[in-house]
Amino acid sequence: MIDDRDARPQFDAALRLYDLALDYSERSHAAEAELVRAFEAEAAALAHEVGELVVEDDDDERLIFTARGRFAGQVLLGDPAPGWQALDSPDDIVEHYDPVDLFADLANAIAEAFPGVDDQGMPAEALDHARLVAADEVPAAATQEWSFLAPPGDDIGDAGAPPNSPGAHESEMLRVLKDLHVAGVLTDTEFEAKKAELDPQP
Repeated sequence: MIDDRDARPQFDAALRLYDLALDYSERSHAAEAELVRAFEAEAAALAHEVGELVVEDDDDERLIFTARGRFAGQVLLGDPAPGWQALDSPDDIVEHYDPVDLFADLANAIAEAFPGVDDQGMPAEALDHARLVAADEVPAAATQEWSFLAPPGDDIGDAGAPPNSPGAHESEMLRVLKDLHVAGVLTDTEFEAKKAELDPQP
């Protein structure tokens, strides 16, 4: 049997920990709502140009990102008070949506409404291949398939090398890396590092 004198310190510690957890829960909610507010303020001008976007549209929820740069919608609640609840503010939004998922879902909605924004128009298969090339996961011969990525007249690398020579392989690799860089997949630093690996300085 646990002595009351032994249990009391443990209970007091549990009580303080409980209060601390609730405090941080409230602070997290406030921080998430502020994050949504900051996003809306920064996105307002862009949203005006893009127009309204449907983020979620299900039987029990509907969420849009308006042309004014605001999240708005409604969700169907169950017990104890069934009915539709309007989502009119960032505080309402984070009550039902995690900001990480919220922004990811918005990005997906934009990509669906405007095909190509996620890869800047680069063919999906070519983009996937380019990512593998950048990660050094594609056999050398496979890069020949994507020579169409290089714009006409592009002379990056050893364009005059025989098809199966190391110079030709490096040329194709550089062309793919260049398109990956233009597509925004590689940063300037990453592009230069990969380029240096193919063309090391003496």
